[in-house]
Amino acid sequence: MAEGTTWPWTASLGALRCDSKEQRLHEEVIAYVSYITPSTQERSAREQVIARIVNLTKARFANSTLATFGSTVHDLYLPDGDVDLVMSLPRELDEDTRRRTLFQLSALLKNALVTQHVTVVLRARVPVISFETVPELGSFSIDISINATDGVNGVPVVANYLRTMPALRYLVMIVKEYLSRLKLNSASNSGLSSYSVILLAVSFLQRNPKKRPQEDIDNPLPRESLGRLLLDFFEHYGFEFDYEDACVSVLQRKLLTKEEKNWERPSHPGALSIECPVNPENDVGRPTGKINQIQKAFQDAYVALRDYPFSMAQPNVLGTIVGVAPVTLERRAHLCELVDSGSLARALREVRAPEPPQRGQRNAPFHHNSYSRNHHSRGSSSHYHPYGNQSAGMAFSPHLGAHSIGAVYDGPLRYDPAAGAFEPQWTGGTYGPHGAGQSPNGSNRRGKGRKTK
Repeated sequence: MAEGTTWPWTASLGALRCDSKEQRLHEEVIAYVSYITPSTQERSAREQVIARIVNLTKARFANSTLATFGSTVHDLYLPDGDVDLVMSLPRELDEDTRRRTLFQLSALLKNALVTQHVTVVLRARVPVISFETVPELGSFSIDISINATDGVNGVPVVANYLRTMPALRYLVMIVKEYLSRLKLNSASNSGLSSYSVILLAVSFLQRNPKKRPQEDIDNPLPRESLGRLLLDFFEHYGFEFDYEDACVSVLQRKLLTKEEKNWERPSHPGALSIECPVNPENDVGRPTGKINQIQKAFQDAYVALRDYPFSMAQPNVLGTIVGVAPVTLERRAHLCELVDSGSLARALREVRAPEPPQRGQRNAPFHHNSYSRNHHSRGSSSHYHPYGNQSAGMAFSPHLGAHSIGAVYDGPLRYDPAAGAFEPQWTGGTYGPHGAGQSPNGSNRRGKGRKTK
């Protein structure tokens, strides 16, 4: 465990007496999930920030809708969990239009002072922008994709599993926290995505590979079976699951073979394969490049829990694999203070889309924050923030986990009256994310524009 790790959920258990380690683990699982589930203030902070981003987006893209999907919808997120949003437009977009829209959205969010830095991930099956809101808006990590429907369509599917499988939420929250501690919890770094964790847990409960009494799965609280199920989950996916041959299918409630799905990968024979219940042709597990580390982590968790020398003098069984870091405690306290003090509401009122130039006004390049007061900073001083126009660098799509190019554009912005938005100012001789002198649509503008000072 990292230095300073605490186990605050154990305080709610007091001097509870348990007859066995599994019974104690069951009680600790319940206590942990109750503790880590977002508070009223944490939930409110997310909802308020999302609502403001939705309003900003609607003001710029009148025919769009912005929907939340993933863990945020189901309260399955950890305190530092990402927010996944998808912007839906009423028509299919070609690659150039999608790219242009992502840059427009990026410029909108930066000029509205929602964020100071946006990464635009272009070369992926699902292009996305990623950013973190300023501290006064909660420092939320947010990803926005365009017309990517699988995530939204999966919301009712996951909601149904959570409603009909009472053990599911407990397993998912524990596994997510454990993988987060090991930095194996995100497809953006080849780890196991939240969606994949959910589907692995659903499949585990459907198949019941350890042949537990069905009542243990259907009624885990009165049966006090959550400890046993957690141990079984780690043992199954750590030691028993055939990663080389098996493909998880929650639709068919069984394991398929990779050969059946035509998902064999000779170069990665042990790769994880999970059939998406919304789009069965999509392998949700494919981005999980660190499956060997994840399998080893599951083995370690099982052994640590199994071998814990339980006694009432040492009752912290779950604490052998999960804990709460000081930074998490600080973040939760910060969000509560933002909401309770009204600071978040005041900061959100300052978030406004930039006004387009008045008719007849010179349409000069516009630098975001080039010389203006940062409304989200303490004090009244103004600061100069020179832009940096960076070339593309390696990044990852959090929705695919596949290597992609992250185009980070912090350059000047120019109001385009035809588009009705501030957009990146691609100038001659500038090295942008599309290469030297390239505009977002790929046209070569080298030598055709003046340098922006």
